[in-house]
Amino acid sequence: MHVFQCTSADKKDIELHGTGFVCAHTLPVLYEKYEDQIDDFLYNLLGLLRDQYQKLDQGVLSKIPKGNMKAKKNE
Repeated sequence: MHVFQCTSADKKDIELHGTGFVCAHTLPVLYEKYEDQIDDFLYNLLGLLRDQYQKLDQGVLSKIPKGNMKAKKNE
């Protein structure tokens, strides 16, 4: 059983390194080819995330009491 676990862990490690190697060599080439489309998509996505965070902040986070920090300095 121990041999199978070691073999399985090594197999997963090899798969992870293989996937990382393939991504490290293909993603830069794809980014250079489609740079404008990727940048536009990411800017739109960041704008959407910013809007969602503002809604969350206005609806929930701003209502959480902050507390009195000066009282703790005296202790």
